[in-house]
Amino acid sequence: MEDSKVKTRVICNPASSGGDYEPTKLHGALEGYELEWITTESPGDAREASRNWRDGLLIVVGGDGTISEVVNGLGRASPRA
Repeated sequence: MEDSKVKTRVICNPASSGGDYEPTKLHGALEGYELEWITTESPGDAREASRNWRDGLLIVVGGDGTISEVVNGLGRASPRA
């Protein structure tokens, strides 16, 4: 039987909002997805993590800065061959 889970990359900035997030709750809420969880550690990480993602759903967990980096990374993504 084929795995029907949607490929999903989660880009998470744990420092956003002073670090007030519950990764366990987030993982639980996304239980039906095939997750690739990326936790950012420094500026530029979110941009790099989004740059070549075209394989499914992309979820951003963070604030304005994280979202801005992801948008910039997507804008620099190379076209699908």
